[in-house]
Amino acid sequence: MGKMFLKFRQSRYFRPFYLGILALVVTGLFAFTGGSQVTACLGILLIPTAVLVIPYWLGERSLKNFSVNALPVFAIALVFIAALQTNAMLNQGPPALTSGFDSATANRDLTTLTFWNGTVDPYRGGADQTYTFHVRLKAVNLTSGAVVAPPSNLTISANVSQYNALLGSSAIVVPLQMDPSQNATNGTWYVGEKVLPASVYGFYFWANDAAGNVTFSSFVLEPLNSPVESYYGFWAVYTLFDLIFPVSFYFIIVFMYWYTIRMRKMRERMVGRAREEPLDLEKGSAKGKATEGKEAAAAEPVSGKTKKAAAFTCTNCGADVSDEDEKCPKCGAVFED
Repeated sequence: MGKMFLKFRQSRYFRPFYLGILALVVTGLFAFTGGSQVTACLGILLIPTAVLVIPYWLGERSLKNFSVNALPVFAIALVFIAALQTNAMLNQGPPALTSGFDSATANRDLTTLTFWNGTVDPYRGGADQTYTFHVRLKAVNLTSGAVVAPPSNLTISANVSQYNALLGSSAIVVPLQMDPSQNATNGTWYVGEKVLPASVYGFYFWANDAAGNVTFSSFVLEPLNSPVESYYGFWAVYTLFDLIFPVSFYFIIVFMYWYTIRMRKMRERMVGRAREEPLDLEKGSAKGKATEGKEAAAAEPVSGKTKKAAAFTCTNCGADVSDEDEKCPKCGAVFED
C-alpha cells in the first residue's frame, strides 16, 4: 500500500488530487466565516493556513507552486460554496420574522413595539406576481404588561431590497395597512402588496411611532421568483468578496515564508565568507601563510574539474549545492534568488 501511494505521489496526478482536497477543506472551513466575530476571524486564519500547511506536509517546497496553488484551490472552493449556498436558499421554508424575542418572553420584558409572524405569501412564486407581506405588531404597556392598541401616527412597512449582479441593491418600500380580517387579541396584523419582477430579493419589517418607539424584524432572502442561475450568480459574487480576506492572508503567509528562506540564505553566505577570511590575530604570519598557499596552489598541476565547496542544502531533496549552482544537480529543482 505504501509503495502504491509513493508511486501515486510521484505521478503527475498527485498535485491535482491534493489541490481538489484543499478546495474541499476550504469549503468546509468557509462555514466559520458566517458565524460570530470570533469564528469569522478563526475561519479567515484557518483557510490560508490549511492551504499552505497541507502541501508543505506532503513535501511541497517550491515557492512558485505555493503561489500558483491559490488560483485553482480558491476557484474550485468558490464553485462548491456558491452551490451549497444556493441549495440552502432554495430549500428554505416560509419565513416567520420577529424582532428577536423568544415567544415565551413575558410582555413586561419586551420593548414597546415588537414584530411577530412576519411572512410573505407566496414565498416561492413567479415573475411579475403580486406578493403579500403579513406581520403581527404587538404594542405593550410596559408598566402593566398588557397588550394595547397600536399607537397613533404609526408608520409600518416591509423594506424590500432588490439585488443586481454585483450585489448592489435598490430599495422598495411596501407600506402596510391594518388587516381587519385577522384576529387582533394578541397584537394587530398588518398587510401590504407589491408586484415584483424576477430578481433576487431580501426584506425585513420596520415600524416607528410619533413617540420615537422603533422596531424592526430580522432579515430574510425571500421571496423566491427567479431561475436557479440568478441565485447561483448572486452567491458566487458574494462568496468571491468573502474570500478576499483569506486569499490576502494566504499570500502574506507565502511572502513571509519566502522572506524567511531568503534571509537564511543571506546569513549562510555571510557565514561562509567569514570562514574564508584568515584570523586577524597575527597579520604578518597569516599573510605569509596565505602567500605560500597561493604559490603552492599555482605550482600544482590542474587535473580534471575543480570540486566546488558545498555552501547550501537543496530544500527539495537535501543534496549539497554551491552558491554558483542555479539548480540542484541531483533533483533539478530551480533555485530562486
